[in-house]
Amino acid sequence: YEYSILRGGVRTSDFVAKGINFSCVIVYTDPSTGNNTMYVVGSDKLLKEIYASQVQQCMDTTTTAGQIVLSSSAKVMFASVAEPGMPGEVRCYKFPLDGEFTSYQCHSSPATRLRATYDDQYLFSCGEDGCLFIFDVRRKDRAVSKRDKEQVLPMADEILVTRQFLEDKQAQLVDLERQVDELSNQIDFQLRHRDSYHKEKMAELEDKYGQEIEQERTKYELLREEKNDMEMEYEENI
Repeated sequence: YEYSILRGGVRTSDFVAKGINFSCVIVYTDPSTGNNTMYVVGSDKLLKEIYASQVQQCMDTTTTAGQIVLSSSAKVMFASVAEPGMPGEVRCYKFPLDGEFTSYQCHSSPATRLRATYDDQYLFSCGEDGCLFIFDVRRKDRAVSKRDKEQVLPMADEILVTRQFLEDKQAQLVDLERQVDELSNQIDFQLRHRDSYHKEKMAELEDKYGQEIEQERTKYELLREEKNDMEMEYEENI
């Protein structure tokens, strides 16, 4: 329903569509004629242009648009996507509407509120994901001032990822740490086994060569005794 405040709140026009829940309505006043044109969006996934209680134009948005905002310059219309269970994007339509738009994906849940500043420099978008996005609205033909260049923030090093991605990476890290521990234990076991093997071989070799040395020493003692006996025998014969 459209009411005229200047005329004491008299209803001037209305538009009724049964079975449709409208989520947002905006009014554009033609500066040359002073006539009002309404733009509405709702559960029918259509963007309607209504003048004098009649639909003048109807565009299929292919998704549920939750909020629409017209810039103060009346050159751009912004719309937020509020499709249940789907990520919320912000769309930028040319105005007057010709069906063309540019979309900006920002929210991970439906976008619920959309507002622009009076000077058309900033656009604010809120969503069910609890995030507030602030867009710097720029015209393609607008020259970048020195102040804008000085206030430009550097590129961030952070990367936004999902919780599932972090959990998967954490699980991979835990699995890799487990594999490293298993390999370390295997290497330690192999080193201990090798040390034990070499110690056993050393003991066997020491025992073997010790026995051979004793045998050679025994032979030497026998030969020396035989030598002494032979010397005594020759002395007695002389």
